[in-house]
Amino acid sequence: MKPFKTFSDTEKDYLKRVAGRVPIEFISQHIERDVKSVRDFCFRHKLAMKVPHKLLKKHWPEYLPKKREPS
Repeated sequence: MKPFKTFSDTEKDYLKRVAGRVPIEFISQHIERDVKSVRDFCFRHKLAMKVPHKLLKKHWPEYLPKKREPS
């Protein structure tokens, strides 16, 4: 089991600044944390995590959900 690692002040400031504007996957890669730990932090601090579809389409199309083909 990994030891518990607290978020630094710079990480906290970064998360508060970009949560809801940048995809969680991108944030977790940038600060080198697990997606789950970033998601849990945002949940505990009541930060919005969902990025609007319009922003995803414009800036991060690779993070858009894949469309399912009808069977």
